[in-house]
Amino acid sequence: MSGTLSATISTTPCSPSPRPCGSTTGAVRGNRMSNFDQDDQIRRSPPQQPYQANSAILYAPKNALEQTVGVLQGAGRVETCCFWYGRDLPGGCGRVEAVVVPPQRGTWGNYDVTGEAMAAVSAATRAKRWVALAQVHSHPGDWVEHSRYDDARAISRGVLSVVFPRYGHWTGPWPHRAGIHEFQINYWHLLSIADAARRLVLEGAGTVSFLDLR
Repeated sequence: MSGTLSATISTTPCSPSPRPCGSTTGAVRGNRMSNFDQDDQIRRSPPQQPYQANSAILYAPKNALEQTVGVLQGAGRVETCCFWYGRDLPGGCGRVEAVVVPPQRGTWGNYDVTGEAMAAVSAATRAKRWVALAQVHSHPGDWVEHSRYDDARAISRGVLSVVFPRYGHWTGPWPHRAGIHEFQINYWHLLSIADAARRLVLEGAGTVSFLDLR
């Protein structure tokens, strides 16, 4: 199925107040975010080696970002994911051509995509010869680093992983307050603003296909 979602993306800077979200299943009692602020089962150990910048670039039309934010916000107060598919380019680069939303189960603090759901994604994208370029999901609060759960559930170590805060209620400018991760040296590195802006470049022109398989 193809179509278009619209979402308003604010570019007004805001003051971040980082805190971890819950990306594992757990009991909900009182202030859930406060409980998970102290949860070492969610936070990861720091990398053993620093991130090494490389020449690869993922190009994404601004429309892909708008569609993605619309999906994350539209799910309400549950974590949600989608994938960016497109074409490989020379030099390890890529260009996003589609936002694909898999069948999934979401809760306030995690999401789950089954093997059967991923098979449906593969079937829907195979005819176009698209390849997976990025996985995208939301977190409940402002904390946008991978959790231990996110590390374990990544669909591929060969794609970028993007995390948006507040169930997709994100404010720019890009890539501020979003978490862009790249797997390198056996670790999902959260990129600095400068590295993220170079690694994942938004293009003003162009539109993407939208496949909602839920």
